Amino acid sequence: MAGIDVARKFLGLQQVRNNRELRALLHSQAINGDIAIDPATTSWCAAWVNFCEREAGFHGTGLLNAQSFKTYGQKIDPDDAKEGDILVFHFPFDSDWQGHVTYFESWDDANNTVKCLGGNQNHSVAESNYIQDYVTDVRRSV
Repeated sequence: MAGIDVARKFLGLQQVRNNRELRALLHSQAINGDIAIDPATTSWCAAWVNFCEREAGFHGTGLLNAQSFKTYGQKIDPDDAKEGDILVFHFPFDSDWQGHVTYFESWDDANNTVKCLGGNQNHSVAESNYIQDYVTDVRRSV
């Protein structure tokens, strides 16, 4: 099982409406409380990928910032990205440590977007499209 498969099982969970369930999920894979956060009050994309990675049998980074995944697993050339690889984004309005981390689904070169599945996307576990230009890293769990 891959992390993206774990994420798919929870599509639609929303950070306020399903807060208790999301908190329990994050807590279930927390090590010394590292990802046991309240998604209604804390940015949770990295906590979600950590949860999914651990639930799938990988170690995750254990950190709450998206940029921590820039050194996780194996670096992959974007042209070789496969569904389930991890994408790290850095947006122009972000500080150096900020950004977004999510799972790759597919490229849409005609629209310069990438379809992703992750947490804290529209405040939910959801599929979303992001601009390809903001992808800084593609990583594969190992």
